[in-house]
Amino acid sequence: MKKLSLVLIALLVASMAMAEVVVEPAASISGDATLTFGFNLDDQSAGFKNEMSSSTSITLVAKASDTKMGEGDLYGKITLSNFEVKSGSIVTGEDLAGDDIKTSLIGVTAPGVSASLVAGDIEVVIYNVDGFKTGAAAPVEGAGDTNIFSVETDDANIANVDLAEYGGFTVKYAGMVNVHVASETGYAAGDGNEGWLVGVDASIAAGPATIKPDFVYGIGGANDGMYGVGVGIDLAVDPATVALGVDYDGTDFEVSGSVSLAVDPATVGVKFSYSEANDADVLTTIGLTAGAATVDLTVGTYDLTSTLVYGVKAVVGYTIDEANSVSSTTVFESADVLTETLAFTNTSIPLTTLTFKWASGNLMAATPVLGTVTAACKVAY
Repeated sequence: MKKLSLVLIALLVASMAMAEVVVEPAASISGDATLTFGFNLDDQSAGFKNEMSSSTSITLVAKASDTKMGEGDLYGKITLSNFEVKSGSIVTGEDLAGDDIKTSLIGVTAPGVSASLVAGDIEVVIYNVDGFKTGAAAPVEGAGDTNIFSVETDDANIANVDLAEYGGFTVKYAGMVNVHVASETGYAAGDGNEGWLVGVDASIAAGPATIKPDFVYGIGGANDGMYGVGVGIDLAVDPATVALGVDYDGTDFEVSGSVSLAVDPATVGVKFSYSEANDADVLTTIGLTAGAATVDLTVGTYDLTSTLVYGVKAVVGYTIDEANSVSSTTVFESADVLTETLAFTNTSIPLTTLTFKWASGNLMAATPVLGTVTAACKVAY
């Protein structure tokens, strides 16, 4: 098997040289091992755990992209993107028989393809077609009673249509306006003629602002008569950035916005969103750096017009010196959840990281979960 792999690599190198691809082999190896002792404060369980990982790789062609285009008043243009050739193996420990748990690979990543016809400021994209860029309003990151910092799901409506499930083309003009046409079916026998989608979106610069209107409409088929319309506005006025998005699909209205401000030594961010399906949510973040100390505070308030759900996450870090640091992470949620993590890290020994940590469970449970205390020694190559 190893001989076959070497033959394949040699063939790949030879073929790429003939194909005018620059071959610059680069090898890398890495590995680490960790010994951890842990003590469970709730039931007094204790013990050691050994972990390791290692990897080797040789990259024959680093991830790259290349574009070819013709000349004249009308020409073709094609881009091959993110192609890569590499070989290697990854070891993530040993099985019960003492043998390495290994994953071997010869990775040949075929390029993605984008193709179009170009005539002056007009470009007709015939493959890797842009999706209908509707859906300017984005839900706030955070909602749900089980994990207040999870990501809330957006409404499912025509404003989220993507051309990945359709066939069609996009006409671009001067990098500002895009017109999309797509069919819901193909042309094979039995496909029928179910329906079509048409859409337009634009990006218009107006001083420090960028205005991005969009529209999509369904003709026949499952989306007949359905539409989505939206507008997004991005504004950058140092030291602040502002974004606003509004969507409407004939039945549901969505609006979202964000404001971020950076004034040394603090950063402040506020996100809000509202939709008939997801109610009103606000997420506020505050970051502060003062010398060797950092503080990051996140406050989420969700479902403001119905059952209020809220949570607070505070992360505090302090760098004692070049080799020593401490951190604290506290999370409180309105559903009577409180967790705490304390950690001390030392890197004074070359190639070695020592970590001492306490990670609790829910301290507000009927029977508080004290969690575990661990001491770990990690040596990395």
